[in-house]
Amino acid sequence: MVLLSKRITSLLMILMLLFTFCGCDTDYLADTNNDIQVEVADNVVKDKSDTNKASEQESSSQSSGKPREDLEVEVAPGITSNYGLMRVHFIDVGQADSAFIELGNGQTMLIDAGRSGNASTIINYIKGLQYETIDYVVASHPHDDHIGGMATVLDSFNIGKMYMPKQAHTITAFTNMLDVIENKNIELYTAKAGTSILSSGIIDIDVLAPFADSDSNLNNVSAVVRITYGKTVMLFTGDAEKVIENQLLNSGVDADVLKVGHHGAGSASSSSFIKAVSPDVAVISVGEGNSYGHPHADTLAILNEVGADIYRTDEQGTVVVTADQNKKIRVDKKASTVKENAPPVVVPTPTEKIEDNQPSVSDNQSQVVYRTRTGKKYHRAGCSYLKSIIETTVSEAQAMGLGPCSRCNPPR
Repeated sequence: MVLLSKRITSLLMILMLLFTFCGCDTDYLADTNNDIQVEVADNVVKDKSDTNKASEQESSSQSSGKPREDLEVEVAPGITSNYGLMRVHFIDVGQADSAFIELGNGQTMLIDAGRSGNASTIINYIKGLQYETIDYVVASHPHDDHIGGMATVLDSFNIGKMYMPKQAHTITAFTNMLDVIENKNIELYTAKAGTSILSSGIIDIDVLAPFADSDSNLNNVSAVVRITYGKTVMLFTGDAEKVIENQLLNSGVDADVLKVGHHGAGSASSSSFIKAVSPDVAVISVGEGNSYGHPHADTLAILNEVGADIYRTDEQGTVVVTADQNKKIRVDKKASTVKENAPPVVVPTPTEKIEDNQPSVSDNQSQVVYRTRTGKKYHRAGCSYLKSIIETTVSEAQAMGLGPCSRCNPPR
C-alpha cells in the first residue's frame, strides 16, 4: 500500500507539471508574466533617468524616415550593408555656430542652433531638405551664440535624443531651452567625455569632452563630438580652448574634417592640437567683419601649415561637406546666407579632396540636376518623371549610382 501511495503521488505530480506546461494554470502564467513586465519597466525608467549613460547604441532602422542615398559597403569580411553618403551642413549663421548632419544611416543630427535671430534660418534650411525629425541634438555649451535659437528649433521638429553638458546658465536662451525640453518630454542625456551617442554598423558618434561638469570659463565645458563613418572622421570642438585641446591629445583626435574651435579664435587651435588632428578640411563658422577679429591670423597660419583646405562661412556662406566611408570628401559652398522664410538654394562649387590622386572633374559634374526619393535616375528641372524634387549635382547623382533620364536627357 505504501508503494502504491508513492506511485499515485508521483503520477499526480507529473500531471500537475503537464497541466502547467500546457498552459492550463493560466493564473500562474499571468502572474509570472506580470512580474517580468514590472522588472523590465523598472529597468527602462532607470535607463531614461540616467543622464550619465555612457553608451547609447542605436539601430539604423530607427531613422527619421528620409530615403537614403544608398552606398553598399563592407561592414565585416563578406558582409555588406547599404549606407548613404554623410553630409554636414555648416549653416551660415554669422558669428555663431550651427551644423546639421545627415548621417549615412538615414538619421540626422544637429550640433548647436546659433543665436535667437538664426532660428528661422536653421528651421527653413532643415525643412528645405525635407526633414521633420532630428534624431540627435547636441547643445555644445550654454552660450547665446550656440543655443540662442535652440528652443525655437526644438519646438519646430520631432526630436529623438538631446545631449548637453551639466553646466547651467541664467541666460534666457538656456531657460527657454529647458522649458521646451520639459514640455516636449525630450530625452535628455549628459554630454561628457566617454559618452557614446551612437554606435551602429560603421557609424560611431562619441563625446570626447568636457572632462568636468562645470567651469568658470563656459567655453571649456563644450561638448567635443567625434563622428566616425567607416574610415572618415569629423571633429566638432564647440568653443573648447587650448587647455581642453591639450587634454584631448591622447583621445584620438586625428580627423579628416575639423570644425575649427571658437570661431577661429586665438584662444583655441593650438599648434600641437591642430597637428594632432591634421585635418584635410577645416571649416570656420564666423561672422563677416566681427568685432573679435575672428579668425585669428595664428589660427589660419597653423591650419595652412598642416595643409588644410580652409572654408569660412563669412566668405563662402553655408559650407556643405559630403563624405563616403572611405575618406572621399567633397566640399560645396553656397554663394550667400540662406534667406529668411525660404528653403535653401543650392549653388554648388564642388571641390574634390581625395587621398589618392584623382583626375579633375569636368564642368558638367558641377551642374545642378534633380532626383526623386526612390528613383534610379537624375533629371533636368521640369522633367515629367519628377514626382518629388531633391536638388543635387551630376557628380553626386553619379556617386549615388543614379543614371541620366532618357526623357529629359540631363548633363552627363
